[in-house]
Amino acid sequence: MRKWYKSEAGIVSGILLGISGFLLYYAWKLSDGQMCWIRDFTLGLATNLLGIIVTVSFVQYFLDRHNMRQEHQQENLKIIRYDRYASVLIHRYERYCYCVITPIQLRGNNTYKQNVEEFKFEDMQDLYKQTNYVTEGIFEPSIELFYKAERELRDYMVQMTQNIEFRYNTDLKETIMQFIEYSKGLDMSGVIISYLNTTMGTERASDFVMKELKEPSNDWVGMFDKGELDSNMMIPFVQLYKLIKKEAELLDKYKTYVSRLEQ
Repeated sequence: MRKWYKSEAGIVSGILLGISGFLLYYAWKLSDGQMCWIRDFTLGLATNLLGIIVTVSFVQYFLDRHNMRQEHQQENLKIIRYDRYASVLIHRYERYCYCVITPIQLRGNNTYKQNVEEFKFEDMQDLYKQTNYVTEGIFEPSIELFYKAERELRDYMVQMTQNIEFRYNTDLKETIMQFIEYSKGLDMSGVIISYLNTTMGTERASDFVMKELKEPSNDWVGMFDKGELDSNMMIPFVQLYKLIKKEAELLDKYKTYVSRLEQ
């Protein structure tokens, strides 16, 4: 309504309404015996002006509705265009996430979607081992490739929020913003990657971590949730576990939303 008042139709209608109000007041002040024809003429003119106001208002209303539909459609098309590359980055993210959350001996037995819905903390036991993909370099650890893919996806999502207004797709923007916030807020990449070059006596820290991850009886996640871990070196991996779970949920929401736009 406030936007309509500021439109050309709103301004014109306001002026006509003022004139019509003045004429009605003037006609009301005239007595029955005083210049009846002037009173009737004034009432007729005021009534006609009110009719014009209603007509102008309806025309402006339908024009605004048409413009909103066009803006909505254009925004949807822009999201779909951006999603073409986002889908590539999501696929790449999921491919390397699959390697992080799947033990080597089980890789290839199921899909990322099947794994991410039910994977356990101990399933990350081979996150420091290489992937079987040669596209990024066969000797790079799975966790390094995962963080590279996640960072590229997050940076692209930041671009989406900067370049798309999301006036008509606020739920999608909220999903994207949550992904960005969780990705940054639970980012433990610096610590986790540093374990590749850290030693604990004669053993590499990454090898020690993988042994700890393989043992489900440790219940690192349960201890973390109870506040029983204090400066423990396994905290970053609990954060990683929670991050992957949350990002999977948000990416599923994102893909479901965009797929509806494409229909």
